[in-house]
Amino acid sequence: MSVPDRVILDTTVCKLREQLKKIRDRASQISEEDTKRVLITPLLQALQWDVFDIDEVRNEFRSQPQDNPVDYALFLNRTPCLFLEAKAINHSIDERKWVSQIVGYAATAGVEWCVLTNGDEYRFYNAHAPVDADKKLFKKVAISNAEQHRETVDTLDLISRERMGDKQINTLWQAHDVDSKVKTVLNELFQGDESLIRLIAKREPSLTQRDIRSSLQRVDIKVTFPVISHPPASSTPKVESTPELQNNVESGSQESRSNKRVTMKDLLVAGFLVAPVKLEAEYKKQTITAQVESDGSISFNGTSYPSPSAAGDAVTTGACNGWTFWSYRDQNGDLKSLHELRKRLKTP
Repeated sequence: MSVPDRVILDTTVCKLREQLKKIRDRASQISEEDTKRVLITPLLQALQWDVFDIDEVRNEFRSQPQDNPVDYALFLNRTPCLFLEAKAINHSIDERKWVSQIVGYAATAGVEWCVLTNGDEYRFYNAHAPVDADKKLFKKVAISNAEQHRETVDTLDLISRERMGDKQINTLWQAHDVDSKVKTVLNELFQGDESLIRLIAKREPSLTQRDIRSSLQRVDIKVTFPVISHPPASSTPKVESTPELQNNVESGSQESRSNKRVTMKDLLVAGFLVAPVKLEAEYKKQTITAQVESDGSISFNGTSYPSPSAAGDAVTTGACNGWTFWSYRDQNGDLKSLHELRKRLKTP
């Protein structure tokens, strides 16, 4: 996605988040048609789909006259590449029947990718995956979750016209499929697989297989993989254990975990900053300015962002560490890094 298009998508997601809040604050009963018109169609436009060109987007599409219609069918070279089924914003999309419905539509039409949404949450499914419907789920994001703004934008970008054209989503699915299978095997091993027990006994002859088996029954280990929105060069699993084990083996990462817990709102509440606060950054030989609001959000170019990094993303149109990107001026008028200020708050 080009720089201008990325900015449009980022801004659109922020505006849709505000729209969702307004709808929910009013406790309005919004119909499926209004959900599509107000929340979904604008997002498709931000994803570069020409909703007024029937060679790109069709509503109530049937692959065959006898088929059930799908709300949106997206086309590349006049061939359907993605189906999107919409439900009203007030409806949950957790029901299995909705999943079976959209996956069935796509499978019948020979379309690999489909999306189920209520205008807030978006769930991506691979209809061709040879697994049960629930396991066809690839990714899910919610526009209303401001804390996951960057991940949401990156994930939605996968179904942009450009990304569907270069099939980036297929590359990521392949990595996801491999990771899922590796995760299953590793979890089975950690549950007391005899081959793992023999391996540990070989590596540590002082332990009996009975001792090792008992130890594996006590340990609580779960294998997870990092969330990726771009094709990885390699996938390295991360092993998470119980809090007790984490205290022993992760002491070296205390600073990074502390950093993640500190928000701009925390700095305001602690009195380190008093809103509104002007932020500055140097980017491409230009001084960029933004403002910290009283709720901890960042205002930039007329749009509100949930964090310094989200606002930095809007400037650089890419992954940006906003804490090192933005600076503020202290009482003496000297520029100071937000990163250094955050370190002061987390330091005991």
